[in-house]
Parts: sequence; structure tokens; C-alpha cells
Amino acid sequence: TLIALGLARGVELDGLLQTDSRYRAEAWMVAHLPAGARGEVYQKPAYVPRFDRRWSVERVPARQRSIAGLRQRQPDFIVLSSASRQSIAHVWNPDWRGTRQLLAPLPEAQRFLDALQGGELGYSVAAHIHQSPHVLRLRITSLAPEITIYVRDQH
Repeated sequence: TLIALGLARGVELDGLLQTDSRYRAEAWMVAHLPAGARGEVYQKPAYVPRFDRRWSVERVPARQRSIAGLRQRQPDFIVLSSASRQSIAHVWNPDWRGTRQLLAPLPEAQRFLDALQGGELGYSVAAHIHQSPHVLRLRITSLAPEITIYVRDQH
């Protein structure tokens, strides 16, 4: 049974890599986002889908992640990943030895993230793409992340 479990885990890992949620998010975006759309991301490229050249996508610096900043920029879509979710509203703490905290919170970025997820900023979830492994417990943060795509509400 140990060999069978090891084989099942290997097969499932291979399957997760081949059908990663980021690939499905890429396909969704190609099918649903118009050419020329402007988007924003707040996480490293490894955690989010690749973006087609037909869109302009900006990785917004941590200090510019705010409600006021979003209202000024007004992107057409926003992509979030469950991988490294804390990096959206936190930065590396330069004084981690004194505080024993590797990440320092950015309160304005947290208010922004809460308002976005709460539907308070004029953006709605257009797609939520995820994978559910059956045998593996996901310990690799960048493997099979949940991808959420928000689009600006049309008024």
C-alpha cells in the first residue's frame, strides 16, 4: 500500500501541474476579456496566470494598494491568487529580528483587499478557478492556487 500511495501521489502531482488553475484562468481570460483591457495584480508572477499581450497588466507596488489608488487607476480587471495571499497586504519587515515578525502589515492595503473582496469597490468576481487534490495535501504554496478574477462592474 505504501508503494501504491506513493504512485498515486506522484500521478496526482503530475496531473495538478498539467492542469494548473493558472492555465485554466489564462483560457478564461482569453475567452472573456476584450483586447485592450487593463488589469492589475498584487503578487509575484509565479503566483498568477500569464497574461496575453492583448491586455496591459500592471503589478501595483505595495504602497499604492489602496482604495483611493484603485479608484484613481480604475483597471478593467484584477487577478488574485491564493498563493502568497499575505503578500497583497504585507511587506517584508526590515526589523524582523526585533519584532520577530517576518511580514509587516500595510493597513491601507488590508482595507483595500477587504473592500474588494466585500464587493464595495465596484468590482465583482467573474471567475473563481481552483483545483482540489484527492491524495495530496498541498504544502507548496505556488502549486494549484485558487485564482480569482474580478471585473469592473458596468454601470
